[in-house]
Amino acid sequence: LADNALARATQVFVKRQPEIHLFAAQLREQRGDITGARAAYQLVHAEISPGLVEAIIKHANMERRLGNLDDACSIYEQAIAIEKGKEHSQCLPLLFAQYSRFCYLVSGKAEKAREILDQ
Repeated sequence: LADNALARATQVFVKRQPEIHLFAAQLREQRGDITGARAAYQLVHAEISPGLVEAIIKHANMERRLGNLDDACSIYEQAIAIEKGKEHSQCLPLLFAQYSRFCYLVSGKAEKAREILDQ
């Protein structure tokens, strides 16, 4: 019943709201549907709300929980590259700060965290 309600919400009623898709991704991850969770995050990144920092952080943290540290870093790096291409990106400094913090807390590499902030 809950799956049907969530499917209707994400496909019919509030399909343009990133929050419902982030919730769906978290629910799918908790239930073990990793492919579905990744698809929900990709939908948010690509179509619904590109550059949404909350989605980037949650996606990277999911990959970290799954043990895919390279994929988690790649998510941040791709988002930073996209935002660098924009003329007046307001979320670029936040992405740099979050990526630096993520690298420091997850890997403990202070030098890499400093390099990220020096960019």
